[in-house]
Amino acid sequence: MAFVRGRSASVDRLLKWLDGIFDALKRNFLAAVQLSVVLDENNPSNVVESYTFSFKYSNHSKSIDRHLVGVTTPGSQDEPVTLESARYDQQEIFCDLVNLTQQLPDLPG
Repeated sequence: MAFVRGRSASVDRLLKWLDGIFDALKRNFLAAVQLSVVLDENNPSNVVESYTFSFKYSNHSKSIDRHLVGVTTPGSQDEPVTLESARYDQQEIFCDLVNLTQQLPDLPG
């Protein structure tokens, strides 16, 4: 499954956010990102699910020498997740989300 730009305003918005996330990761600036699921976009404070990913970088003083070494989630007792496994898991989450939304009945028009 792939997200294609220009087919949906929602997908375009999601891809724009992901572009910003990956740009910040490439520049070693991103400390954390939170993905929240809400049922009513007019009531965003009613969060059904929330996922927070914190990024750990090497301890070099110069930002140009820093690099991403892992990803953690609050409460996790394991070692940080590698970038490769995090990227794979993120793709799986988005594919699952798209599959679930496609199984929902059509909204009244």
